[in-house]
Amino acid sequence: MAAPRGLLGRLWGRLLFALLSVVIRLWWRSLFIRISPSIGRFAGGSDPFLVALWHRDIFSIGEINRRVGAKRRMVAMVSPSGDGEWLAALFAKVGIHSIRGSSGRGALHVYGEALRSLKSGCDVAITPDGPRGPVCRCKRGIAQLSMKTSTPILILSTRYGAALRLSTWDRMYLPLPFSRLHVEASYVEPDELFALQSQEEQNAFMENRLSTKCA
Repeated sequence: MAAPRGLLGRLWGRLLFALLSVVIRLWWRSLFIRISPSIGRFAGGSDPFLVALWHRDIFSIGEINRRVGAKRRMVAMVSPSGDGEWLAALFAKVGIHSIRGSSGRGALHVYGEALRSLKSGCDVAITPDGPRGPVCRCKRGIAQLSMKTSTPILILSTRYGAALRLSTWDRMYLPLPFSRLHVEASYVEPDELFALQSQEEQNAFMENRLSTKCA
């Protein structure tokens, strides 16, 4: 869904996006999503979480959040690219605000906004291998945020029934309408990260928890 910068500021771009957003939201609602009971800690609580998922699974996060996080507030780290422009606008339709930036572009701004969001009680969703990979390799950031703010991390790992795989760098999954998804929810505590000796060990630990089966 690459788009030139500023496309959503043009009339035809806004009309196209309005049509696509309706189609995608109907697509989302057609999905049969089974989420493990452990999601109850997140759905029923009020304290903020960091939410981690691989970039390949980002298509469904808006619908997962709608179903289990309706009473919560979420912001998501979104690339400043043209693709990110579409994604941020789509997220806004389902109540997810966006922090625009990446680990390479505007990293300090992104980190500061994430800190402010957590302190204000918002969940912050992060794809640790985004925005350009390497695929399923955890970058610096999420572990440091967790330890600095004493915020637990909600890990979302998704298995798909019928789905397309795009030829993008992340091999993004697009679950077919009316297909089934199983989402496993687990948690990483800040103390688990503090117990590790280095940033490399923390990243490897996160990769293992998110699952490195990326074929």
